[in-house]
This record gives sequence, C-alpha cells and structure tokens, in this order.
Amino acid sequence: MKNWIKPILPGIVGVFLLAGCGTAEQSNKNVDGSGSNDTTASTEQSKENSTTTADQTSTDQKRELEKTLSYMNDGKNKEEKATLTQSDNQDFSLYVLPEFELTAEEPHKDSLYLKENDQIFMRIEMLPNDADQNTIVENTKSQLGAVNSDVKKLDPPADQDWLKDATILQAQNDTDVVTSYLINQDEATVKLTIFNKKDQNYEDALLKMAETIMPTASK
Repeated sequence: MKNWIKPILPGIVGVFLLAGCGTAEQSNKNVDGSGSNDTTASTEQSKENSTTTADQTSTDQKRELEKTLSYMNDGKNKEEKATLTQSDNQDFSLYVLPEFELTAEEPHKDSLYLKENDQIFMRIEMLPNDADQNTIVENTKSQLGAVNSDVKKLDPPADQDWLKDATILQAQNDTDVVTSYLINQDEATVKLTIFNKKDQNYEDALLKMAETIMPTASK
C-alpha cells in the first residue's frame, strides 16, 4: 500500500481495511497425470481461454484513449478529458480525470484519489458474482459504523441510470461523508466506497469516473 493512505481518516480506513467482504482467496491446484483424455481436455480448455482472452482484449481495444466527462463540483458544471487507465492490481479499466490518480491499495483493492487532497478518494473492489450478497451488505454496514452508528440506506439517484439497481449505504459525521455502492454486473459485483468531505464534495466526479469501469481480460 502506498504511504499516502496512512494519514487518511486513520480510524475509519483502518476498520475498512481489516473488515472482510465475505469473499475468499481462490487457490489453484496442480494435478499431475497423463493420458489422452487429459491432453484433449487441456487443449480444449486452452483454446477456450485463448478465445475468451481475445474477445475481451478486442473489447478493451475499442475504448478510446481519452473521453470527455462532465460532472458537478461546488455547484458548477465542469467538463474535462479523462484518460483511459488500466488497473495493475485488478482486472478493470476506467477513465481518470486529470485531478485524480489510480493506485493499488492492497490486493483486490484500488484507490482513486484526489491529488491535492488524498483524504478524498474512492476505493474500488471487484468482487466475484458468487460472493454472498447478504454478507457483503452486512460487512459494509459494519464498516460504515466506524464513521457513525447511524447507517442509512439511500435511494439510487434519479439521474444515474447505471445505479438504479445498486444498494447504497451511507454514514457521516461532522466532517466526513462515506458512501458505499454495491453494483451487480454480469462479470462481477463492483463495490465502491467514496470517502468525501462535507466542505469539498467530489462525489459526482468520482461517480462519473466509476461509471466508466469496465472489466478487462485476466492477467
């Protein structure tokens, strides 16, 4: 984890880092053996993986290197070019605005943070679709409880169609607003946790970048 994360809401972030999300690490098992059936299966699996990777890579390549994003900040509408950025920690890419930077926080967690104030950031987690959704929700509530025991469930914003089926939970205190979005996609469940400040609101900018998240071929 990069050292910039250390001063960020130490108590709150500590709870979020320690709490699990109901998912387990997957292990690969190597089995020794020989025979025509194994060879055939291996060949077919290899072809299937190659096809999948090629298809996904082709999809990735269709994305432009830059994209103009519009967002609200301090009551003003802003429009800037964002750069296509591939996570080197998880299998996704997204468009990143110039004021922000994407970095690996720890395995299976990335942070997209504001360069001028790294206490404002969004944690991105790509969770497997077979992860238990109820467990994810309950763990998220526990994590938000570190901010305030009064955790509220919010309705999806009317102007964000991509969030219409998302589960949105929020807790806030005198200075901080922390909001978690659980979004079920075909390829994965995306968990976004936005750490925002009441006097410096970048939530719309972070959500506009999050909307561009697209799974990519596994490394």
